[in-house]
Amino acid sequence: MKWWQWSIGGIAAIVIVVVLINVLAPPVPAPTESEWDAIKAADPAIFVPGWSSPVKVAASNGEWEDSLFVTPDGQRLYFANYPGDLLKDVGQRKFSDDIDIYYSDYPFTTKVKDTRFHLSEDIWSEVGPFVAANGDFFYNSNRDYLNDRKSDQDVWLNDERLAFNDSVPDSEFGNPHYDESHDELWVDELDKKMFILKNAKANDFSGTPELAPAPIQVDGYSNFQPWLSPDGNTLVFSTNRGEIPGLYGPQLYTSTRNPDNTWTTPTLIGYSNIGLGEGTMTADGSRLYYLHLYSDGKGNYTTDMFYVEKV
Repeated sequence: MKWWQWSIGGIAAIVIVVVLINVLAPPVPAPTESEWDAIKAADPAIFVPGWSSPVKVAASNGEWEDSLFVTPDGQRLYFANYPGDLLKDVGQRKFSDDIDIYYSDYPFTTKVKDTRFHLSEDIWSEVGPFVAANGDFFYNSNRDYLNDRKSDQDVWLNDERLAFNDSVPDSEFGNPHYDESHDELWVDELDKKMFILKNAKANDFSGTPELAPAPIQVDGYSNFQPWLSPDGNTLVFSTNRGEIPGLYGPQLYTSTRNPDNTWTTPTLIGYSNIGLGEGTMTADGSRLYYLHLYSDGKGNYTTDMFYVEKV
């Protein structure tokens, strides 16, 4: 299984370090709740001017959350949930194939497991939810193992595995976001590079995705987890391109589509010591939801969901 590459660290570099730590060194007990509280307090998210202080989503209850998507009206928050420390469990080869998609309705105090499209079957894992304006549900699943006996991820639409998954041999696309206004399906590959399937719906989601252009893509860095505004002209994504000295995890960036379909140089939105990712916004751009990754520095990790507001 390669589901660990969907974690917010997604960041292959972080995961490789975690795996080496957990394989070469004896496991370190997880911090207590009070110890985690102290660790989190020492690693706040920092946002550029124009954004409020972060507010934790109440439904974030100490389990591993991932793959956020907020509906444009801001009334429902989708996310993936894993009952444990995803990075540590993978590093210790204890991963249970039990990542499921949940949702929480405003004001986001409780969470419900989604039961559509096999999303709650423990035998499979699903992440990367995106819901289109017409209700179409995009996500990633390893359910095609029944057919190809490969432990890889594929992008699905409702109950159908999309044809483009087979366009590049041995590729694994994920984190789908469909931009209806430009008929583009944005995906990433193993949290490393972003791709665009153009004329996606017109071609029944077949064809070969193209690498997202510069200056969004930067060689030598991971660029992943795309989110686009309803008009397709604002992009929020995760990248470890290193604008903040000494920080190597993912941070949140944004870029704007120009009239000629090129993109502006991405600018920083927010960062933390270990990493932020999975940015998703309401249609009016007033609220940004994201995931904050924490570590005790000894091989233990956890995540929390937050939001910030435009001020």
